[in-house]
Amino acid sequence: MRRKSSAQILADLEAKDDGLPTRPVGVWSLEKLAVLHLYLPAFTLACRDVPAYYVDGFSGPGVCTVRGSVAAPHVVWGSPLLALRTEPRFAQCLFMDLNEDNVSLLEQRVQPYSGRWLTARGDANLDLSRFIGDNVPQWAPCFCLLDPEGMELQWESIRSIARAQ
Repeated sequence: MRRKSSAQILADLEAKDDGLPTRPVGVWSLEKLAVLHLYLPAFTLACRDVPAYYVDGFSGPGVCTVRGSVAAPHVVWGSPLLALRTEPRFAQCLFMDLNEDNVSLLEQRVQPYSGRWLTARGDANLDLSRFIGDNVPQWAPCFCLLDPEGMELQWESIRSIARAQ
């Protein structure tokens, strides 16, 4: 894989403003999204001989606005859209969010990726392990992102999700 410059990574993260509501994030979130953007293709490449799955337990609306950004990018892809845009592709991407508006917004944004995603409204602490168990084969490699906005993720939930896969 060719090494990307910081400018190229920021350009890859930049999303077009589609006029729909976004998740406001701090500038520090660009680093997290950049790491995810660089890691996901390596994960799917390593899994190229079997279908790989992506799970996001706190998916949000799929696009973020960087609060207080002076320079571009001002609007960036959230983790769900980064996963769907990853090459080589994930076989399936599963997205969950507790907020019904976030799920609705995300469903609008992921339409171009038909057949490669599932969404669910639910609490990652209570519902995510069942969502994974129902939709991800136990033998399949699975990248699970659990990135809450606060302290809402419980340790027992992480254990339950790990056992689901």
